[in-house]
Amino acid sequence: MPTYFSPSSVIKFTTAPTQNKNALLEKSGLKLPFLDLGNGMNSPQNTSHQFELSSIVASRFMLACIAANNVVRFTISLPGLKSQVMNNGSIFLMARMMIQYIYSDGSISNINGNIRVLMGRDLAIEWVDCQCLNYQSSLALSGLERKWANFLDSKAKDPKKGDKDFLNDIYENTEAVKLFASSGIHQDAMRIMQVGDVMSNLKSLMEFDQVNNISSPMKSLELYVSRNSGQIALQSQLAQAQFQAQVQAQVHAKAQAQAQAQAQAHAAQAAQAAQAQFQAQAYQVQMAAQQASSAPVPVPQQSRNSTISSPSPRTIHAEDPKKKRKASTTIADNKRRK
Repeated sequence: MPTYFSPSSVIKFTTAPTQNKNALLEKSGLKLPFLDLGNGMNSPQNTSHQFELSSIVASRFMLACIAANNVVRFTISLPGLKSQVMNNGSIFLMARMMIQYIYSDGSISNINGNIRVLMGRDLAIEWVDCQCLNYQSSLALSGLERKWANFLDSKAKDPKKGDKDFLNDIYENTEAVKLFASSGIHQDAMRIMQVGDVMSNLKSLMEFDQVNNISSPMKSLELYVSRNSGQIALQSQLAQAQFQAQVQAQVHAKAQAQAQAQAQAHAAQAAQAAQAQFQAQAYQVQMAAQQASSAPVPVPQQSRNSTISSPSPRTIHAEDPKKKRKASTTIADNKRRK
């Protein structure tokens, strides 16, 4: 594992949901309440357990799985594998996870879930997150035949057993059913996983103890808890102040937006009033022009003392256009004298 994992790598494993939250503690034999903290103690139904292991503890866990010697064949497939390269050069992998355990008694367990892997720029695994979503157990025909033969032998020794006890015997003694709470992992390996999870969580405490050179474990724990409590209080105060600042900024932005909206509404109303006034003035000017064009033109009266002159010889009245005017007497007398 050190070849493929970085020194600070972390492996996370989440079991399939179970209705009995204490089933895992009963199977592993470690009935300690603090082992189940943060794993859904207040939710009695569909409880899953999450464990976090370092790369060193993970190697011991895999060795314990092999030493259990209860698995005949183990297969894992990752369909739908997707990868993405981050800006810092890291590679993120995500895929569905299908695991199958075939145990020595002929029982089979199928686990469906998903897996996420983060690899560094040097292709070393930084963390792995395996999450089991569904667990199904079954029994092969060869295993069923062996179970039936064993049941007949036990029934011959104890005639009180009935045929209905065969189903109970299968359910209680089948390896795939017994390992349902641990998602197919043997009790010894699950015990190492629980202890490794505790040690991984206590890693920061051990580092604090070594840095401050504290000989007493209880004193180091008290100092570590008090320091973390102060940091948590400071972080909560900072978070509260940041939240209040965000609320005030939102209120200020909302007030500014409302003021801007009101100013825009006033400007729109003023523009509408100016446009209405301009249209009214244009209408008044148009009506005055129409009245001036429809009024009769006054004819000036001639003076009473002025003499009426005869019309010009070229003037033709509209009433009698074809009638010609007679020549004046003065012109006729001049012609006679000649």
